[in-house]
Amino acid sequence: MNRSLVSKLAALALGIGAANVALAQDATYSCPSFDVLAHQVKADGTQAFRVVNRALSIVTGTFNSLQFTNLSNQSSVTLPSKGANLMVDQRTGNYILTGHWVLISFPEDIPPGPSIIEYSGKLVLKPLGGGFTEIVSFNGKVVRDICALLE
Repeated sequence: MNRSLVSKLAALALGIGAANVALAQDATYSCPSFDVLAHQVKADGTQAFRVVNRALSIVTGTFNSLQFTNLSNQSSVTLPSKGANLMVDQRTGNYILTGHWVLISFPEDIPPGPSIIEYSGKLVLKPLGGGFTEIVSFNGKVVRDICALLE
């Protein structure tokens, strides 16, 4: 499994379809008691835009739908494309996610995973190195726990 931050960010958006961070292939992630396959099921996104100034880089748009499948019991859930924004604060290096996102957490993240959670609102992540992140702040709601949904 490629744990680079670009790969992780590609998987955590609701089907992020921006050309530079697309989910190019299926990826397997862990829930506490089973593995989950993430699969881009429909290329229904619109062109994403990248705006850069001295303080902020932005990728925005609607992206592609994702399907998550429990590899043990074959239950699955498809998350439709919804609006999402990824901003990079050039001063701190933090990632600011707004809209609908799926955050896939590993044991090395803060808080530690494994977990797969859909968020709606504003989520600020601090890169820790090695592709891992720390949740700095969250303002919004937890839409669903994908692992619990697929049990």
